[in-house]
Amino acid sequence: MSFRFNKTKPADFGLAVFDNEKFINQEDNTFWIKRDLYDFGWGKEYAFMKLPKLCFNDLLELLINSNVEANRYGAATILEEEYPNELLNYLMELLVGSSNFAINEKMKEMFEIIQLKDPRNRCKTIGKHYTEIEDDFIKWRLISEKVKEIL
Repeated sequence: MSFRFNKTKPADFGLAVFDNEKFINQEDNTFWIKRDLYDFGWGKEYAFMKLPKLCFNDLLELLINSNVEANRYGAATILEEEYPNELLNYLMELLVGSSNFAINEKMKEMFEIIQLKDPRNRCKTIGKHYTEIEDDFIKWRLISEKVKEIL
Protein backbone atom coordinates (compact mmCIF):
# COMPACT_ATOMS: atom_id res chain seq x y z
CA MET A 1 0.00 0.00 0.00
CA SER A 2 1.21 3.48 -0.74
CA PHE A 3 1.32 6.22 1.87
CA ARG A 4 0.55 9.67 0.51
CA PHE A 5 0.64 8.09 -2.95
CA ASN A 6 4.40 7.50 -2.76
CA LYS A 7 3.99 4.35 -4.89
CA THR A 8 2.07 4.46 -8.16
CA LYS A 9 3.22 1.52 -10.31
CA PRO A 10 3.24 -2.25 -9.77
CA ALA A 11 7.04 -2.20 -9.98
CA ASP A 12 7.10 0.13 -6.96
CA PHE A 13 5.67 -2.80 -5.01
CA GLY A 14 8.03 -5.37 -6.52
CA LEU A 15 5.31 -6.74 -8.82
CA ALA A 16 5.19 -7.53 -12.52
CA VAL A 17 2.12 -7.76 -14.73
CA PHE A 18 0.88 -11.34 -15.05
CA ASP A 19 -2.37 -10.79 -16.97
CA ASN A 20 -5.05 -8.11 -17.24
CA GLU A 21 -6.13 -8.48 -13.60
CA LYS A 22 -3.27 -10.18 -11.75
CA PHE A 23 0.28 -9.27 -10.86
CA ILE A 24 3.07 -11.54 -9.70
CA ASN A 25 5.84 -11.19 -7.18
CA GLN A 26 8.62 -12.98 -9.05
CA GLU A 27 10.62 -13.60 -5.87
CA ASP A 28 8.01 -15.87 -4.28
CA ASN A 29 5.57 -16.42 -7.19
CA THR A 30 2.62 -15.02 -5.24
CA PHE A 31 -0.27 -13.42 -7.07
CA TRP A 32 -1.72 -10.02 -6.29
CA ILE A 33 -4.59 -7.85 -7.51
CA LYS A 34 -4.83 -4.07 -7.60
CA ARG A 35 -7.06 -2.68 -4.88
CA ASP A 36 -7.45 0.88 -3.63
CA LEU A 37 -7.23 0.78 0.14
CA TYR A 38 -7.15 3.04 3.19
CA ASP A 39 -8.15 6.67 2.87
CA PHE A 40 -6.02 8.90 5.09
CA GLY A 41 -8.12 11.90 4.09
CA TRP A 42 -6.92 12.65 0.58
CA GLY A 43 -8.32 9.61 -1.28
CA LYS A 44 -7.84 5.88 -1.24
CA GLU A 45 -4.23 4.78 -1.42
CA TYR A 46 -2.88 2.81 -4.36
CA ALA A 47 -2.34 -0.78 -3.24
CA PHE A 48 -2.23 -4.47 -4.05
CA MET A 49 -3.87 -7.33 -2.22
CA LYS A 50 -2.30 -10.78 -2.05
CA LEU A 51 -4.32 -13.73 -3.30
CA PRO A 52 -6.14 -15.74 -2.15
CA LYS A 53 -8.30 -13.21 -0.34
CA LEU A 54 -8.37 -13.58 3.43
CA CYS A 55 -11.49 -14.36 5.43
CA PHE A 56 -12.84 -12.18 8.26
CA ASN A 57 -10.89 -13.92 11.04
CA ASP A 58 -7.60 -13.80 9.14
CA LEU A 59 -8.07 -10.11 8.30
CA LEU A 60 -8.88 -9.36 11.92
CA GLU A 61 -5.74 -11.21 13.03
CA LEU A 62 -3.70 -9.22 10.49
CA LEU A 63 -5.23 -5.93 11.64
CA ILE A 64 -4.57 -6.59 15.31
CA ASN A 65 -1.23 -8.38 15.25
CA SER A 66 0.71 -7.51 12.10
CA ASN A 67 3.91 -5.53 12.53
CA VAL A 68 3.57 -4.25 8.96
CA GLU A 69 1.68 -0.96 8.96
CA ALA A 70 0.41 -1.34 5.38
CA ASN A 71 -1.05 -4.75 6.23
CA ARG A 72 -2.93 -3.33 9.19
CA TYR A 73 -4.44 -0.43 7.26
CA GLY A 74 -5.24 -2.66 4.29
CA ALA A 75 -6.96 -5.23 6.50
CA ALA A 76 -9.00 -2.47 8.14
CA THR A 77 -10.25 -1.27 4.76
CA ILE A 78 -11.25 -4.74 3.60
CA LEU A 79 -12.97 -5.52 6.90
CA GLU A 80 -15.03 -2.34 6.69
CA GLU A 81 -15.88 -2.77 3.02
CA GLU A 82 -16.45 -6.51 2.77
CA TYR A 83 -17.30 -7.64 6.31
CA PRO A 84 -19.08 -4.72 8.01
CA ASN A 85 -21.75 -6.89 9.68
CA GLU A 86 -19.21 -9.36 11.02
CA LEU A 87 -17.07 -6.47 12.26
CA LEU A 88 -20.09 -4.94 13.98
CA ASN A 89 -20.96 -8.23 15.67
CA TYR A 90 -17.35 -8.78 16.77
CA LEU A 91 -17.05 -5.28 18.23
CA MET A 92 -20.43 -5.50 19.94
CA GLU A 93 -19.38 -8.72 21.65
CA LEU A 94 -15.96 -7.33 22.51
CA LEU A 95 -17.04 -3.95 23.82
CA VAL A 96 -20.66 -4.29 24.85
CA GLY A 97 -21.34 -7.98 25.33
CA SER A 98 -20.28 -10.36 28.04
CA SER A 99 -16.77 -10.75 26.64
CA ASN A 100 -14.04 -10.94 29.26
CA PHE A 101 -11.37 -10.12 26.70
CA ALA A 102 -8.78 -7.66 27.95
CA ILE A 103 -8.22 -4.63 25.72
CA ASN A 104 -4.49 -4.38 25.06
CA GLU A 105 -2.43 -1.78 23.18
CA LYS A 106 -2.79 -3.62 19.86
CA MET A 107 -6.57 -3.54 20.25
CA LYS A 108 -6.44 0.20 20.99
CA GLU A 109 -4.39 0.72 17.84
CA MET A 110 -7.03 -1.25 15.91
CA PHE A 111 -9.75 1.05 17.28
CA GLU A 112 -7.77 4.07 16.06
CA ILE A 113 -7.05 2.61 12.60
CA ILE A 114 -10.75 1.87 12.07
CA GLN A 115 -11.54 5.29 13.55
CA LEU A 116 -14.11 3.83 15.90
CA LYS A 117 -14.40 7.09 17.86
CA ASP A 118 -16.33 8.32 14.81
CA PRO A 119 -19.95 7.15 15.28
CA ARG A 120 -20.86 6.30 11.70
CA ASN A 121 -22.73 3.40 10.22
CA ARG A 122 -20.20 1.22 8.42
CA CYS A 123 -22.81 -1.38 7.38
CA LYS A 124 -24.37 -1.53 3.94
CA THR A 125 -27.62 0.41 3.65
CA ILE A 126 -28.89 -0.41 0.17
CA GLY A 127 -31.81 -2.83 0.32
CA LYS A 128 -32.32 -2.41 4.06
CA HIS A 129 -35.39 -1.02 5.75
CA TYR A 130 -34.77 2.28 7.54
CA THR A 131 -35.29 0.59 10.93
CA GLU A 132 -32.46 -1.85 10.15
CA ILE A 133 -30.19 1.04 9.18
CA GLU A 134 -31.12 2.88 12.36
CA ASP A 135 -30.46 -0.25 14.46
CA ASP A 136 -27.02 -0.62 12.87
CA PHE A 137 -26.22 3.03 13.55
CA ILE A 138 -27.30 2.75 17.19
CA LYS A 139 -24.87 -0.16 17.61
CA TRP A 140 -22.02 1.71 15.90
CA ARG A 141 -22.71 4.74 18.10
CA LEU A 142 -22.59 2.54 21.21
CA ILE A 143 -19.27 1.08 20.05
CA SER A 144 -17.98 4.62 19.51
CA GLU A 145 -18.96 5.61 23.04
CA LYS A 146 -17.19 2.56 24.50
CA VAL A 147 -14.06 3.25 22.47
CA LYS A 148 -13.98 6.87 23.64
CA GLU A 149 -14.07 5.58 27.24
CA ILE A 150 -11.16 3.22 26.54
CA LEU A 151 -8.97 5.65 24.59
